[in-house]
Amino acid sequence: MSDHSSRLRVPGRILAGGIRAGSGVPSRIVITMFEAVREKLAELTLSEFHNGLKRLHDTRAIRLLPAAEMTEPEYALVIGGRLLYLAAR
Repeated sequence: MSDHSSRLRVPGRILAGGIRAGSGVPSRIVITMFEAVREKLAELTLSEFHNGLKRLHDTRAIRLLPAAEMTEPEYALVIGGRLLYLAAR
């Protein structure tokens, strides 16, 4: 497995502008965030992106949340036995 740690910092910078700080309202679906990151890093895999999101979630830079409906559930993450699809700051 190659080291993509520097690439995984990119989602944090992109998400910082895409999720309204302090609103507490989930404003981004994981798939739309992945698409935004892929514009800058076309070679980034979904698995690598999920790892970056998990790291951001673990450090409380973002909150990953469940959704009532998921149009593309393959982009959801499982953390702590919960299926998460939305992100908020």
